[in-house]
Amino acid sequence: LLSVCNLAIAQIDTRTACDFSDIKDFVEWFKGSKANQKSATNDPLEAGFDQYDDKGKKLAMEYELHSHDELGWPILPYLGNDFRETFIEHDKDTVEYNSAGGMGYNHTYLFKREPCWKLVKFTHDRL
Repeated sequence: LLSVCNLAIAQIDTRTACDFSDIKDFVEWFKGSKANQKSATNDPLEAGFDQYDDKGKKLAMEYELHSHDELGWPILPYLGNDFRETFIEHDKDTVEYNSAGGMGYNHTYLFKREPCWKLVKFTHDRL
């Protein structure tokens, strides 16, 4: 029994957002749990959500600051096989991660490394 407990403890991921130099490895860690996501997300987070007027016309995206309590967690949910994932490197410390597809939504996550990776901006947009 003790060896099973030790094995379970050894499998707990104790890394932080500071332990990653590669953005793809960081995003995989970030996806791993709500706790990882909250610890590596600005609070408040600059976020934009698609909005429509009363005639169904899409309005220009507006960004506002949202506290962690206002956001739905996980902010980066499990992505099924029907999602496309892309990384756009703005510079070595700023990377945009996009996930599109699924139920017709595009999510854009802007990560900055200062010195640890952090989610600094989020966009939720209907395709």
